[in-house]
Amino acid sequence: MDPRELLSICKLDFEKLLKKSGNVSATLGIHMGGRTEYLGLGTDATTADKDKLYLLASMTKPILAVLIAIVFVSERLELEMPVNNIIPLCATCNHRDGAPLRVLDLLDHRSEFFRCDRLWEGPEGRIGIQDGCTILELYRHLLPNRKYSKESSFDNDRNYNNLCYAILAMIIEKITGRSWAEVVYDKIFDPLGMTRSTANLCYRKPDGNVTDSYCAGIKGQELADILGDDDANPAAVHERFLARVRNTNPVAVAQRVQPSQCSDGTCIGGGVGIRSTASDMLTFVNACNAFYSTKPGAELTEFKAGVAVLHHHIGAMVGNPTWAYAGGWNTVFLPWDEVQRAPGADGENYARLQAVANLDILGFRDKKDFWPFFQAGGSRQIPEQLALFHGGNMVGATSCVISIPSRGLTVVALCDTRNFYVDVPNLMVVMLADSLWSGRSKEEVLIHLKNLHSLSNRCIAWYMAEVGRYEKELSSNCEELAQTLKYRQCIGKYTCIFLEILPNDAGNLLELRYAGYQYPLKVKRGSTSEKLTMTYAMPMEWAHKTGLGGKHWLDHKAYEITFLGDSGGGYKRLFWSFEQGIDEKTAFNKVAD
Repeated sequence: MDPRELLSICKLDFEKLLKKSGNVSATLGIHMGGRTEYLGLGTDATTADKDKLYLLASMTKPILAVLIAIVFVSERLELEMPVNNIIPLCATCNHRDGAPLRVLDLLDHRSEFFRCDRLWEGPEGRIGIQDGCTILELYRHLLPNRKYSKESSFDNDRNYNNLCYAILAMIIEKITGRSWAEVVYDKIFDPLGMTRSTANLCYRKPDGNVTDSYCAGIKGQELADILGDDDANPAAVHERFLARVRNTNPVAVAQRVQPSQCSDGTCIGGGVGIRSTASDMLTFVNACNAFYSTKPGAELTEFKAGVAVLHHHIGAMVGNPTWAYAGGWNTVFLPWDEVQRAPGADGENYARLQAVANLDILGFRDKKDFWPFFQAGGSRQIPEQLALFHGGNMVGATSCVISIPSRGLTVVALCDTRNFYVDVPNLMVVMLADSLWSGRSKEEVLIHLKNLHSLSNRCIAWYMAEVGRYEKELSSNCEELAQTLKYRQCIGKYTCIFLEILPNDAGNLLELRYAGYQYPLKVKRGSTSEKLTMTYAMPMEWAHKTGLGGKHWLDHKAYEITFLGDSGGGYKRLFWSFEQGIDEKTAFNKVAD
């Protein structure tokens, strides 16, 4: 089956998946055997618009990985170089017996830094930690995450960290004396002819054909009501929500939100901020894959020399079970072995399907039963091959790419909607890549499309239940914070982040002064004057309108700020559990004078 026929068969089912989960539009691209095909989906897709500009979100990372390899090769530097040799960040890796943090550790998400997601993604598309000095100060103050203190800690896990790629962008700027955005134009976009791609909308903004930003709305309190009082049987709860999913279309309605402000050339954009098109992304990945067809002894271009360094590293590490990422890519060998991370596991689908499998309600035998892709099958047996993939998800964007270099196969999906129920671009890319890689027949493809709807419904039902639990806990454990001047004393500095309680007509607000965000506050029931715990957790219906959300936003502890009282009626210390694993006993900070 060729790519055009496959896209034609899948189009109607893909449209249904997209619409049901509240996505607006997407563009798919396939390159295989020297042929390229595109498909437009959704309300804005009158044509297969290969040049529509989308935010890549975390699909930015493979591009930045190639860029830093190019810079290091041209400067005759080694990726094993300690970070502190380049920028003032003295960090070590306990899982490497206290050796200095290397540039390579940042590329591979092998640092022991906390991820700090809530510090860099804020309401209405704002990014607070864009300044490199703030990021460096944060990590100079925070102790390492003890979860990753051993090599085995990374087994089937990851310490995925956007700020590590912001640090890589700083390293590029330090070495070259130029902004990382200028360097990516000079070294990648312009040489490859990626004319629509941009890393800085203030510097280079293509005229027209730029997507708007959307978010799939969720009415969390309604889901809490469905959850009910009996939550002791997770399997029964899941079936209750699954029935709702099957009978509701769509399960979410897209709302326009402010676009993410990560594409202004600041260092945080090095991890999430590139905007590109399906056409340009296929150009980039195909250029990377062309390295494999380079004749031995041939002179390498600057681009290929950088790619060669990365692929040498990937080849050395991909067989290690503790290595989820290498050289900026999530890596795996196909056919898929169930002990590995599943191909496409960048999206949240895999974690949700694992959770469903653990309910033990479908008779799952192993991981392959609920992720039935990239297994030996179709019309022939397939030798082992390397696959590279990466996804992206943030305000107004969801994206995914899978590449199998030995087959010359790349599939990309770009979408203008952040969806929290299910990662549809991820599902579509996995489905297309699996069908072409394994040579599936039309009959097999139709069976897998039917299974895809079932997988999607299971993901949505699981997430609905999780949101219901979140809303239920918020309403039962927290209450509105009375407006009072008393809390003006609750002002402090947590590492490099200033916190202040600001009474106003709407109640009390928490302001993170490094970012200018203001969040409405509730007080946790049971708080006392000696230990006052507040939360800026908010109903998902409100949070999603700002573009925020996702599974990692459903942890109540990560929103809590605790102030310890003193004998004089004021507050002397504070603790902010913005990251799971930070130790409250040792991490209280002094309240500012």
